[in-house]
Amino acid sequence: MGLSYFISLVLFVKKCGWGKLEQMNRFLFIPLVLFVLSCENEKNKDCTDRGITQTEDCTITDLDGNIYQNVQIGSQLWMAENLKVTHYRNGDEIPTGYSSFEWSELNETETGAYAVYDDDEGSADTYGYLYNWYAVDDDRGICPEGWNVPTDDEVKELEMYLGMNEEEVSSTGWRGTNEGSKIVGETDLWPDGDLINNLGYDQKSGFDFLPSGYRYYNNGNFDHVGVSGFFWSSTEYNNDNAWYRLLVYSNSGIGRGFEDNKRNGFSIRCVKG
Repeated sequence: MGLSYFISLVLFVKKCGWGKLEQMNRFLFIPLVLFVLSCENEKNKDCTDRGITQTEDCTITDLDGNIYQNVQIGSQLWMAENLKVTHYRNGDEIPTGYSSFEWSELNETETGAYAVYDDDEGSADTYGYLYNWYAVDDDRGICPEGWNVPTDDEVKELEMYLGMNEEEVSSTGWRGTNEGSKIVGETDLWPDGDLINNLGYDQKSGFDFLPSGYRYYNNGNFDHVGVSGFFWSSTEYNNDNAWYRLLVYSNSGIGRGFEDNKRNGFSIRCVKG
């Protein structure tokens, strides 16, 4: 049966409905369902086998034209790279270029902003940009259409798929045993330590998180690139703080916290909504 056969069936279903097709001929109905399911499974398989059978179905393009690889982890589809977009989804520019003092004062107006680590634009090609939480929370949206900054619960779902139990994911501080090693990225960008030496590193999920550092809320300084990396959740803890995740080279687990201010500049990973 060729493609034209299935196109004809799809057009018939659109006009008359599935029930009519099944009444006419079950031998037409069943192959069509199997065909659609096989295509969907193949798409998910490609994203699961990231780096081996990666296809265009496993990429997403942001408003600036940046193309990101995606990876299927459990039932979730994640970006496998840090965000580096400079516009909200409606086309408005995300403010940037703030001095250290100005960055530390952005809570006064709750202004969303991004920063380039050490003002080195070349670093964004590897690590992406650093965003404060006000950019995460902006109603204009920072992830591509159909994607979102993960909630705290969506990150917990990832962590449980990787091996944490429900009690662990709901605690704060360092949790798990080797789940951090399973979401780490390129070895040559991380210092030698427990994160890349744990056996979990051999079971990497394809999330490929990197030591992108951060911009500190209190003084606007940049720090810890090549040592640690943070990424935001969209879940607020209180007026001043929001949940985030942390990887550091010396620990194979995943840190969960809220006590660092919304003014911090952290990385963003988007998940398909």
